[in-house]
Amino acid sequence: MINLDLYKKLKNSKPKTLNGKYFTEKIDFNFLKYFGIDQDNNPTFFFELEEEIVNHFPISLQNIRFIKNNEYILQNNNKEITETFSIIKCVSESPSLIELFLETLFSRIQEWEKNKQVNINEDIESFQKLFEKLQLTSIKTVKGLWGELFTIKNSKNINRLIEYWHVKKTQLFDFYAPPNIVEVKTTTEQKRIHYLKLEQCIFEKNMNGYLHSVMTIEKYDGLSCYDLYQSINQKVYNRQIKEKLEKVYFETIGSNFEKFDEDKFCLKTAEENSLFFDLNLIPSPSKQIPKEVDQVKFRVDISNTPQCDFDLENI
Repeated sequence: MINLDLYKKLKNSKPKTLNGKYFTEKIDFNFLKYFGIDQDNNPTFFFELEEEIVNHFPISLQNIRFIKNNEYILQNNNKEITETFSIIKCVSESPSLIELFLETLFSRIQEWEKNKQVNINEDIESFQKLFEKLQLTSIKTVKGLWGELFTIKNSKNINRLIEYWHVKKTQLFDFYAPPNIVEVKTTTEQKRIHYLKLEQCIFEKNMNGYLHSVMTIEKYDGLSCYDLYQSINQKVYNRQIKEKLEKVYFETIGSNFEKFDEDKFCLKTAEENSLFFDLNLIPSPSKQIPKEVDQVKFRVDISNTPQCDFDLENI
């Protein structure tokens, strides 16, 4: 299995100088033949792929290189070999990005081994598009995403909740499952204080709107967004659901991916202080506002607002 442990093992046993060579471990899958690192410790996958696949290799990104049919010198078990491979390589010093790269690419390679029906061209292209999103600006705060991932992780039906998660980019609510809509808010304050958009308190009469209020604390040995993402990902076996989880996660963290791995919050505190509220009962400014006014946001303390008995399993 190719993971952070194998990467660290190669780093720790790498010769002092490689002189343009790669220090590798033989894998010998159908398509993946070696995994290795270069002089700068950049993790690299070495493939033997059909010409049709190689000809459709996507363009390289800032931190990910896609290179087809090149000759490489590999050092493996004190032997040197020179062969032609197509490679996918992560060029970064960020441990967070390297771990994300290893896990995301290797899970796809394992699928290629098990399922002959997988379109490898499309899979590599979708992988490239995921990492392309890491060049964009993050679209949520760390706490915001943490609360949503916590909500999914604590669900008894993870697959269904991922299906309803961020259905549309323009959606006002985090989970949209008519007739139920759920907005998740996370706070590390002493009181149950959240920021809401007025529009989130106004919805169609045939819909039921809920606020999932999560209170937690920062904790050095707590869980990061990436920890929660990994935990969820390991429980998802449906390919389409897994792709949806990856897509939303990568879109959300954007170029600020390291912070989403570094900031950690207490899972136990969140589990003990997670409540649901009816959005109709949340104190808010007057809903009768002039049509010329929009994008109204407000800060609200719901510590004294009665909670409701909504259960996520009802979605």
